[in-house]
Amino acid sequence: MQCKNCGSHYRMRDLACPYCGTENALGKVWMKQRTDAEIAYEKERIAAGKRWSPFVYNRAVSRIIVVEVVLFVLLFVFIAGFFGAKEAIYSIIAKRSKNDAVEEMKTLMAEQRYEEMQYYWQEYRDRMDESDPEIKKIKQLSDLIYTHNNYVNSKLEFMCLNDEEKKSDDYRLAYVIRTAYRVYTFEPGYKEKMETETQALLDGYKEEVHAFLVGLLKLTEEEFDELMSLDYFPYDDDHWEQIVRDRNGWKE
Repeated sequence: MQCKNCGSHYRMRDLACPYCGTENALGKVWMKQRTDAEIAYEKERIAAGKRWSPFVYNRAVSRIIVVEVVLFVLLFVFIAGFFGAKEAIYSIIAKRSKNDAVEEMKTLMAEQRYEEMQYYWQEYRDRMDESDPEIKKIKQLSDLIYTHNNYVNSKLEFMCLNDEEKKSDDYRLAYVIRTAYRVYTFEPGYKEKMETETQALLDGYKEEVHAFLVGLLKLTEEEFDELMSLDYFPYDDDHWEQIVRDRNGWKE
């Protein structure tokens, strides 16, 4: 049988996978049945030795062993068939579900319905083959959309505050500037090229971030360019937050 954890093949009667140590439920069932049969046989042998002749004893024990073996075989076949059928059915359903999800995401990507595509990706990403070029495109777009969604949510939370709340706020302003930076400086994974679809979407997001930081939070163009040219966001520095507070009168 094949180990569900590491994929190695080993005997069905083994108590655990000899390669990774994952327990084998079928092996435990087999060992329990074998142990029960041995215990039953020993009890019967001792009892029969006190009452019967060797000939009668041997016949009785033989029948008991045959019955036990038959029952064990039937039970083992049933359990093996049950788990085998369950695994086969799950494999078919999972494969069909994966294939359907991939086709649906490709359709949504072609129609530029990126938000819906991203929801599919979050649901099925653990079943995807990321070496597939089409899947790479979907993953890259989904990562960008996820980053942008964090920015949008943080922006809405901050903008819902009134002026007094913005003065006392010690978290949301810093977070919205940070998430805006992450969107504007988004890059694909290591050694990945920027896909055409991702770049087109990112260009629109950059305009949105620029309008927010310069138009609403009142950074100058020079300050905006300086912020976005940083190699990494300074998490332990409130410099940008203080500039925005000064410009908008959100200081205690």
